[in-house]
Amino acid sequence: MLVVLTAVTVALSMRIVGALLVGALMVIPVVAAMQIAKSFKATIWYAIAIGLASVISGLFAAYYLDIPAGGAVVLASLALLGISMVKK
Repeated sequence: MLVVLTAVTVALSMRIVGALLVGALMVIPVVAAMQIAKSFKATIWYAIAIGLASVISGLFAAYYLDIPAGGAVVLASLALLGISMVKK
């Protein structure tokens, strides 16, 4: 059931926001969370927080810098991944 729900979410999201943003928001926050978390449960919560922070900061950056929102969100997510890798 979880696989079907994930597939439907990805398919609908790709049509709305694009494949780059969906792929980035499904992979990069989890990789960043895996760098700092000690357990699976902590990884999930860190990934949610990192994903949310990257979306919010990316949208603010897109608005104030007048750049595309999808790219700004991906760059914010990559920046948080870089920070998590440096802290490790």
